[in-house]
Amino acid sequence: RLELAWRAVETNEVGINEFMRWAKKAGVEPICAVNLGTKGIENAASFLEYCNMPAGTMYSDMRVKHGVSEPYKVKLWCLGNEMDGDWQIGHKTADEYGRLAEETAKAMKVDGVKLIVQDKGALDYVIKARVQTAILRAASQTQPDWSELS
Repeated sequence: RLELAWRAVETNEVGINEFMRWAKKAGVEPICAVNLGTKGIENAASFLEYCNMPAGTMYSDMRVKHGVSEPYKVKLWCLGNEMDGDWQIGHKTADEYGRLAEETAKAMKVDGVKLIVQDKGALDYVIKARVQTAILRAASQTQPDWSELS
């Protein structure tokens, strides 16, 4: 498929199941990111369902059909990636990103899951604090985990 931001072919040879097998073999805890640029809330919640829910829902049953009977139980989820970058398709202002992150966090609120803002250095602390506050409101928490904001 054509990768929209970079206008290059994305072969998608490594999907979530391949990534999770690699993470297990490497002995690392995976972090998954949801696409808040071109996808959105429903896609993010469906991805979480595929990875973390036991069989019995549409997407968890799809995972089972793909040969993975037990949920991955991914603990860390990034809400978007570099959403402030104007090179991104679906670029967001801080306010737009904060609002979308808050609504996405509501849909992804599940015990054992921590939602974080992933940053490659592009977001400044004011934007990160605003987005993190929105996530906390949605997750009914009161204190940010600032270690996740570095």
